[in-house]
Amino acid sequence: MNPLLEVQFQIPFDQIKAEHVEPAIDALLAASEKSLEATTASADPLMALDEMTEPLDYAMNVVRHLESVADNSGVARGIQRGAAEDQRVLFEPFL
Repeated sequence: MNPLLEVQFQIPFDQIKAEHVEPAIDALLAASEKSLEATTASADPLMALDEMTEPLDYAMNVVRHLESVADNSGVARGIQRGAAEDQRVLFEPFL
């Protein structure tokens, strides 16, 4: 199982590997995109947006931390790709 796919209070840093980053970002972006229409139609869209993006925010924050403490090009590639897609998913409906 990919440890980046589940928000956890105790972050399992010892279980996270570079090869987890891109698949996790892909899966979390896909989940966010699926719920985007419901989020924008929500009576409380800001709360819905927070809930929609929480798993992706968690994963990106964990990965950014790992990048800051370890030099790993696989993690860096995943962050760059994920950050660009994250911005697209979040702002595309408002453009």
